[in-house]
Amino acid sequence: MGNYLTFATQIIMIDIQQQSEFEQVINQNDLVFADFYTTWCEPCKILDQVLDRISDDIPEGMQMVRLDSDMFPELAERLLIKSAPVLFVFKKGEPVWRMNGFMMDRELIDTLHKVSRETDPGDSKN
Repeated sequence: MGNYLTFATQIIMIDIQQQSEFEQVINQNDLVFADFYTTWCEPCKILDQVLDRISDDIPEGMQMVRLDSDMFPELAERLLIKSAPVLFVFKKGEPVWRMNGFMMDRELIDTLHKVSRETDPGDSKN
């Protein structure tokens, strides 16, 4: 685990170390996929592998971040995180999708693309 560096169109995943960093990322990016995990959570370890495999397939322009929920108890309380993993998509700082637990590769990719389309301000469905 750790920061993932990328080239060209590959997505960068950031391991958040401070709450202010998280607030900055979700407020300065249109779409942010956030994985709230814990180091002791076995499903979180499986999800970490899934995220490694799908990082090239998430929607264009979507930033990926990871946060250890145990390091951010106030943020976890504010977002009503009581277990791990918990996945979010934030649009301009506001949560627009949430899921407790994890999904496997294809289902997660499809869900992220669907959420991205539904939150696109240029989408005629909104």
